[in-house]
Amino acid sequence: MGSKQVSKSSLEEISIRGLGVIESSNIEFKPGLTVLTGETGAGKTMVLTALGLVLGSKSDSDLVRAGQERAVITGKFAVPKDIAKLIIEGGGEIDDGSVVITRTVSTEGKSRVLVGGAVSSAAAVNQFAQSLVEIHAQSSSSKLNKPAVSRELLDRFAGVDLGEYQSIFGQYQEMIDRIADLQSQLSQRDKEMALLAEFASEFAKLAPKSGELSQIENEIAKLGSVEQLNQAVSSSLNLLEDDDISAINLLQQMRKNLDQVAGKDSELDKITERFTETLLNLSDLGSDLTSYLSNLEADPNRFATLQERKASLNSLLKRYGKGSERDAAFEQLIIDGQNAKAKMADLSGGDERVKELEKEQKSRATRMVRDYLDRALLDLATLYRDILLVQSGSTDSLINQDLTDQIKKLAASQSPEKTLKKIESEGFSLLEIPDLFVVEDNYLFDCIHLSARGHKLLEALVREKI
Repeated sequence: MGSKQVSKSSLEEISIRGLGVIESSNIEFKPGLTVLTGETGAGKTMVLTALGLVLGSKSDSDLVRAGQERAVITGKFAVPKDIAKLIIEGGGEIDDGSVVITRTVSTEGKSRVLVGGAVSSAAAVNQFAQSLVEIHAQSSSSKLNKPAVSRELLDRFAGVDLGEYQSIFGQYQEMIDRIADLQSQLSQRDKEMALLAEFASEFAKLAPKSGELSQIENEIAKLGSVEQLNQAVSSSLNLLEDDDISAINLLQQMRKNLDQVAGKDSELDKITERFTETLLNLSDLGSDLTSYLSNLEADPNRFATLQERKASLNSLLKRYGKGSERDAAFEQLIIDGQNAKAKMADLSGGDERVKELEKEQKSRATRMVRDYLDRALLDLATLYRDILLVQSGSTDSLINQDLTDQIKKLAASQSPEKTLKKIESEGFSLLEIPDLFVVEDNYLFDCIHLSARGHKLLEALVREKI
């Protein structure tokens, strides 16, 4: 494994053999802009087709060049740690921060994919293909009109990590959905409550466990075949141990014959040694079969109990189960049964429960806004701190290294005194928060605690500065 680390993936090289109009070609991609030019039919589109095949797109035997048995496309990609981890977990190898993906398409329509030397599939590659390369076609610009795409590009350009806020927003959205669900359910609350109460009661009586239905069926199959199992195991033991011509006796005789010529041929001696291991394995097998036979006995009462339990569980599943796949439906039934009481509590709370959730929702929304302001405050403070450093003649320890040029321009446009005056506002400093504004119910990642008054002052200050 190599040591090169990359923050994002990139295409380093692509090799094409026997694809369409391309007989053989190898293209290396350096950092920066690479332009492929040529006449119509020269193979520009086929290069993109080859890249798509490497990234898991659907193959077509018609793409194989005439006279060739197969097309082989190999792409080399620099990959970040998260993608490299997935490849290594799948048995592939990463060489100096890069992975090689090979796609083979035959004239028979068969396709083969190797990722880092490990056999994979086009579907598996397609799952992380967008993380490797982004392909923009002629009509791709129309996507920019979509608000979601515009926001994603803006966030990506700004280098903003929205993971924390996305998590908070997800919780916020979940709360909204829950409120809407409750409001819808209130209209049919009585009917829903009756059905839930009936289901909860029947579920509590049976108290089914995960995997229980399959376990019961296995045990029923065993108890219903005790006589057959007994006969099969007993016959096997007789052939293994009891008769004069048993398997163990025959192997022991073979071993004696070979022992007579021990030392005559080293190759034969190695074969002879294997007889010892085989005899030991057969002996262990005989012991296991004997133990199994001793514990095998018919139990009519247990058999009848299991049959009754199976019928009850199947009846519960038939009435309340969801989905066509039995085992999955049974597991979901258990989850629904465990959540039934909580759902009934939500319904029984009615309007009061909705009010509680709406209050919690508003609280979450307030915290989200405040957290954004806190982050803006911190960023603004570090910006003016860097400006003061530049004005004092130091650029070695700037916090915002990526904004060095802008910081230098701002530092040159005003005096240090003016910078300090901008930092001070409303009686307190951006760099030092008075205890008056500190509270304990809004602990931020940057360890700043602010009261409602403090947030109002900060909001006004941030709006003024930006």
